[in-house]
Amino acid sequence: MCCTLYEDLQRTALVDAKIVNGNNITLKWFLIALNFLRKYPTEDEREATFDVSKPYGAQKQWEYVEKIQAMKAEKIVWDDSFYAEEEDWIITVDGTHCWINEPTHPIWSQDTSYYSHKFNKAGLNYELGIALSTSRLVWMNGPFPAGTNDISIFSNKGLEHTKLQELQKKAIGDLGYSGHPETISTPNANGANLFKS
Repeated sequence: MCCTLYEDLQRTALVDAKIVNGNNITLKWFLIALNFLRKYPTEDEREATFDVSKPYGAQKQWEYVEKIQAMKAEKIVWDDSFYAEEEDWIITVDGTHCWINEPTHPIWSQDTSYYSHKFNKAGLNYELGIALSTSRLVWMNGPFPAGTNDISIFSNKGLEHTKLQELQKKAIGDLGYSGHPETISTPNANGANLFKS
């Protein structure tokens, strides 16, 4: 996957994502950016691991993180060809939390709207959708403060109104998505593997 992404960054027509003249140096910064996204190391850790100065390392690391982010326009694409007309369920949906540094709040030391119950720290919540037929990420919505629950994102700002109702199709979700049977199926309350339709 990393090789494919690095190749795509060199071949893309997106100006913000393009790596010109891929070589050992650009590969190194690409890998440093991936390490940052995976491990979130401190500047001291990055300097010791990769032997790069703190200010220059931070600037170059973020340059490549932004290039990777710019690939979203090509990589996360809703393609209507991924489902057949006769299918009812076309996508699975779930929220995923990403840990972040505590954002500043004008009054309090912590902002409870960013509290992630998954990390017990501040975080962001993203709504992700995976196509059932291809197992590819075809929907990404966010970020939202981690305190925003999945069903609120789905029903107010997300997949339900932007795609599923328009296509008259359904998603599959966990019990956190109960209460919208016309657009999302959830496991039965007794924990069976059968889904409500």
